[in-house]
Amino acid sequence: MTQLEQERERLIQEIAEKEILLSDMRRRFSKLLYSMFPHSEPVEALRDALRADTVNGLQSLASQLDIRGVSKWRKEALVERVAEELLKPEQVRRMLLKLDDEDMAFFERAVREGPVEQLADDYTKHLQIRYLGLMQIFVRGEALTFVVPTEIRAIYRQLCEEGFEESRAFFSLLDRTVRASVNLYGIVGITDVLRMFNQFGPKQATRADIDDLLDQRRSGGEYKRWQEDLIKPDLADDGYAAAWALLTARGDRPRYQPGKSELLLYAERDFLLQNRAGQALIRYLLRDNEEFDVDAEDVTYAVEEVYDRLQEGQSIREVLEFLVEEDLIADTLQSYNAIIPLIRDLYNNMRLWRNNGFTPHELHQADGGDRVLPSPAHKPGRNDPCPCGSGKKYKRCCGK
Repeated sequence: MTQLEQERERLIQEIAEKEILLSDMRRRFSKLLYSMFPHSEPVEALRDALRADTVNGLQSLASQLDIRGVSKWRKEALVERVAEELLKPEQVRRMLLKLDDEDMAFFERAVREGPVEQLADDYTKHLQIRYLGLMQIFVRGEALTFVVPTEIRAIYRQLCEEGFEESRAFFSLLDRTVRASVNLYGIVGITDVLRMFNQFGPKQATRADIDDLLDQRRSGGEYKRWQEDLIKPDLADDGYAAAWALLTARGDRPRYQPGKSELLLYAERDFLLQNRAGQALIRYLLRDNEEFDVDAEDVTYAVEEVYDRLQEGQSIREVLEFLVEEDLIADTLQSYNAIIPLIRDLYNNMRLWRNNGFTPHELHQADGGDRVLPSPAHKPGRNDPCPCGSGKKYKRCCGK
């Protein structure tokens, strides 16, 4: 067996072991969830549905509803207190605004059709609706039955008559605007987000709306508040040291200002890699690893990590080391020389936080500054600067 064949077999074995481990974890998690749901005939009255829950489940729901001091309450007292709160239209509205689009669509289906029965192939689906007290899940044989209590259905219809759907659409657009702004700039002032959003019209947002949005936790951990700014959560590590470093590196650079259509594209993180340079790097890694049956999703994840590392200011040398550790490139001069131009091209076309959203290429074109990583016209000599941008000589860096 050749060295290449041995490496192929090693990778296949490693992937198989990880898939077995992941499958076992999913099975155990599903079994745990299965034990949490009531194994009984579905009930639709709110209090009866709550009684089917556990004390721990009711205490968790009480926490979601901002009900305090119930840790030692008996079950029936918990049922009554939680039911009292869930019968308030404003609480139901608040819980509904926390749902993502997929869960909201499923909730509306259960309101229209009554109890929805599905095969229990995935116990993690729609858990958030249950967690917020808007739905109960019952186990019957091999199926799950999802029930929205009668009282909650009535309150929801009342809210819709009062304009809830318009309110949800407003917060959905505000959430997308915040996510897009934070993905584009890393750190952005609340007043700047409101200014951008209010240009969209017709309904204007206020700081109170931003506070409501943060309370809804619709971001899924994609942004958080820091003083008068909204930031990526990773920048809050080590006492916000990374956030302060970013503001220092950015200085007084002007902000890149896209139009509404372009800005909202940045709300989806996947869009950041949809440019020509990102796709070229993905295609190269897939082609270079074709004989090892590397999964496209794993390659995309690795390129997202490359993007994040470059965004954080890591050198191309550090990025190369990461790709070697992930077994996506060989630790050879030939492999380095082939991929460095692709990484450099990705960097030069990235919307960098420290550039306030501008790409290095755009800044270079605007003022002729040395902000791009140049592409050598020929193979560098051993004493030439390394093309990875590390500042070292080629022989002491990628030419080792």
